[in-house]
Amino acid sequence: MTCVMTASLYASHLSAETKIYMKVIHGLYPTKKVVHIWADTKKYRHMFHNKEGIVVVDSLQDADIVFVASQKDIKTKHPKFILSHSLLKHYYQDAVGGFYWQKGRPNLLFFQSVLQKFGISLDPSLQEYIEEEL
Repeated sequence: MTCVMTASLYASHLSAETKIYMKVIHGLYPTKKVVHIWADTKKYRHMFHNKEGIVVVDSLQDADIVFVASQKDIKTKHPKFILSHSLLKHYYQDAVGGFYWQKGRPNLLFFQSVLQKFGISLDPSLQEYIEEEL
């Protein structure tokens, strides 16, 4: 029973996370019909695979946005969306925003200066998550 409940909670957590990422992607690029995503882990490449309006690309150069969950050495001039608090500190200058769990709570934020740097106008539904700094 515990195994089934754990699997169910993980699936629910993953589903909620996927919905948040889809809202973020379309909030960053509201006028694009297709957004090209590159992700540094298999988990996130799989999460975005076959989602409407999303194409997972193999090359950083082909991406509109880069999702970073584990690597500290990604060199690209493309905007990054960071998936952990520690990596958010590392990529702060190039991160349009991030999403991570802290003390069991979800944290979503965007950085005004980096959004401006990349010429991104965030969808009004996400404006409340804009911060000046980490």
